[in-house]
Formats: sequence, C-alpha cells, structure tokens
Amino acid sequence: HKLALESLGYPARVIERIRINPETPEEDTIPIYLEQRSEKEVNGFIISGKFDMVMEGGVRDFKSTGTYTYTKGVNDAKFILQGSLYRWLNPVIITSDVMNIDFIFTDWNAKLAMASARSGYPATRVVSHPLQLQPYAETEAYVNNKVQQLITLIDADQKDIPECTKEDLWQTESVFKYYKNPASAGVPGKRSTANFDTIGEAQQRLITDGSVGKVVEVKGEVRACKYCNARPICNQASELTRAGSLI
Repeated sequence: HKLALESLGYPARVIERIRINPETPEEDTIPIYLEQRSEKEVNGFIISGKFDMVMEGGVRDFKSTGTYTYTKGVNDAKFILQGSLYRWLNPVIITSDVMNIDFIFTDWNAKLAMASARSGYPATRVVSHPLQLQPYAETEAYVNNKVQQLITLIDADQKDIPECTKEDLWQTESVFKYYKNPASAGVPGKRSTANFDTIGEAQQRLITDGSVGKVVEVKGEVRACKYCNARPICNQASELTRAGSLI
C-alpha cells in the first residue's frame, strides 16, 4: 500500500501512520480494515458478514455493475441494509452513520457522460455514492425479528411458510414491449417499436397507433433462487419457473 499511496501523492508522514487490519489500534495511527469477517450469535443462530473496507470509521463496499443501478438507485435500500448490518456486527470500528458504495461501472460511456451531465449519468467510470445507514437499534430489531421468524417457521410445512418477496428474489421489473407490426412480436432478431414499464403505457401507445400492433410482456427475471439451496424442493421456485420468471 505504501507504493500505491506514494504514487497517489500522499505525504510520507501520512503513509507511515497507516495500519492495515490492526488487532488493537495505536494512538496517532490511521487504521484501515480490509475484508474482515465477523459474527454474532442471536438465539442460537450465527449472523456473519465480511465487509470490503472500513476507513476513518466508515464502511465502504465495492460494486461492479451497470450505470442503471446508480442512476435509478434501484438497490440503495439493499445497500443500506447491508452496510447497517456490517455496522451492527462491528460497532467498535464502524462508527460513521454514512457508508459509501464505490461503483465501478461496466457499461460506462464517455460520450454519454459528456452529453448527459445534467441527467444524473456518472461523469466518470468510478463513483463513490454515500448512503445514510439505519439507526443501530433499527438494524438490531430487524435481525431479532428475522431470527424469530426462522425459529417460528423452522418446522412448518412449506404451505405455511411466507413466500419470498420481489426484494428477496432480486426480481427485476417486467417490461412491456410494443410491436407496431404484430407479425414481428416474438420473432428472433426483430426489435420492438417501443418498451414501457407498465401495461397501461403500452396499451395507450397501441390505441394511439390505431390498435393494429401487439403488446408482449417480458416478465421480470428472478435471480436469488439461483443461489438458494432450497430451490430443488421449493414450490415457489417451481411456479416461477413455469411462469417464465426463473430461467
């Protein structure tokens, strides 16, 4: 890290104060914690997590993703919960109420950045995005409620277990594709005339064009199931597969 910081122009007096993953921070040093896993026991369950970085008391998480995630803030609530849980696990070293998501954009376009500066499109390929964490007590209540739910349902029949929500499933929103030429609908290589977020908007365009086209719903994709060990025996996963949302 010393060579990297020298290259970035940090003075030697600052570099010499930095300590990476210290067991006990020393006075007048700058502790930086990298990829540390911690855990807590709650009613017989182990809650654990491993953060990317804690610097100056603030937790930072690196996300390699498309610009849409940043411009629309679609995962901000999930990121806030993630950072709040890291603070709940590490209250001694994570003391800031703000976390930072360090985005590394996989689809960043310099021309779009110049043309869309006022629309919220990121100006650079790497952006630090600050988010306010939940209050500590709120996070602790979330964990306790989640654990209690597990205890209550651990021996329940599957029909009595609440289904996963869209947030649990990491489910994207459906897209309604409008084809002015109905013969093009569903044909490989044929692009839709326009895409809409709601069926109402798509139907309005259909009516405007004389009701000669066709609207096709492309269901939002479910992603979390692919990482779930219960998928082979899960009734909800089977239904999602039949519906075309789980591929």
